[in-house]
Amino acid sequence: MSVIALIAVLVSLLLPAIQQSRERARQVQCSGNLANLGLAMHNYHAVHRSFPIARGGTDGVGKSGGDPAVESPFVESNGGRLSTFVPLLPYLDQAPLWKAIRTEQPDPSVLDGADFDLDGNGVADGDEYDSDFGPMYVTYAYSLSDHDERVLTWAKEEAADGEVSGRAGGPFPPFGPFPGEFTYEPWTIQIPSLLCPSDGNSAQGIADTNYAINWGDHGYYNGRPDNPRGVAEAGGVVTLQDIEDGLGNTLLMAEIGRADGYGYDSFSGSVTIGLPLSIHDDPQMNCVEVVRDVANPGSYSDAVATLTIRGDRWTDGAVPFTGFNTILPPNSPSCLVGGTSAKEGTFEYDPPQIDPGSDDAVGSGILSAGSHHLGGVNVVLADGSVRWINEEIDAGDPHAGLSTAPQTLASEPLGESPYGLWGALGTRAAGELTSGY
Repeated sequence: MSVIALIAVLVSLLLPAIQQSRERARQVQCSGNLANLGLAMHNYHAVHRSFPIARGGTDGVGKSGGDPAVESPFVESNGGRLSTFVPLLPYLDQAPLWKAIRTEQPDPSVLDGADFDLDGNGVADGDEYDSDFGPMYVTYAYSLSDHDERVLTWAKEEAADGEVSGRAGGPFPPFGPFPGEFTYEPWTIQIPSLLCPSDGNSAQGIADTNYAINWGDHGYYNGRPDNPRGVAEAGGVVTLQDIEDGLGNTLLMAEIGRADGYGYDSFSGSVTIGLPLSIHDDPQMNCVEVVRDVANPGSYSDAVATLTIRGDRWTDGAVPFTGFNTILPPNSPSCLVGGTSAKEGTFEYDPPQIDPGSDDAVGSGILSAGSHHLGGVNVVLADGSVRWINEEIDAGDPHAGLSTAPQTLASEPLGESPYGLWGALGTRAAGELTSGY
């Protein structure tokens, strides 16, 4: 009996050390992934004289597969929504995948045009049906390769929940359809180096990423082509020469946590939607204090609406999927302006910002870096070096705001970041001095 008790004590002492050792190994692999991404970005720059576009792609309008009477920018093009990872593929040892994306892909249907009962309810999916999300359409016969059987399983579950809307269905144009199109096989290919092993959540449907590009310290500019702060622009490029604060003082990419599809209350992997533009006036009061669950640190309140979309598509250049801001410190909540009802699909299709100064500036927000490591995140700087950033890094005054008035933004430079060292690392040409990280 005493021997058994002694063994039990030894196991209890050794087990935490073993777990810590395993997590350390996972963290090293994660930082190695970021190092490879930094190298890939620099190799791309050496060839093209710029970093890849953070959000870009093809334009075009075709008939929506969900409703033939409705025109959609995501049928004959990707709607300018591709992420920086797509053009980066050849530099990540993914040349065959890049080649497939660059060429036209055939219609996935092998059922000679017959309707397919994807959701298993006995009704052909070409017919309209009512769901919690209102009238929805699922219109296509799916033919996926064996290794993408998981996608079909996921699609059936989504359809059963009323979460599948009209899709392009193919044939697919060069550079692919909308990045949320799960019948387009290249979008379902999971790139191993885009996943951090500490994040054990499985990828479903569109393949995932644990790494995101730096959009800077002013979330009003998220997804916009005139972003003056980070190293990301929509439809434009940033060069090494544009990073005037110094390559070793400017973030290139950082980690983001992914959701498992069930943890809607966790900061990791989820964002809150429906918040006003005033989150930029006072991030602490109008974002953090509004959305957090005081009784459960690291979780959202049940009173706010959330979407589990962080890292949910490595293909998608929309900032909530593949971007982050340096406003709130790592592992903080994420808040989106607009998209007041996910049921209306307002976020999914990311409508143009007709009036960026209004509360309907969908895409504007505060998107935080985060990870499943204890106490911080790995980052890669613009010089390619990888660093560990503690979640308690100096993030300045969380109540400080940056102007969203178009007249002010047009006439006055934003100047140094009010968000301390973390904010300074997010700007590329604001003139801050950075040290001690």
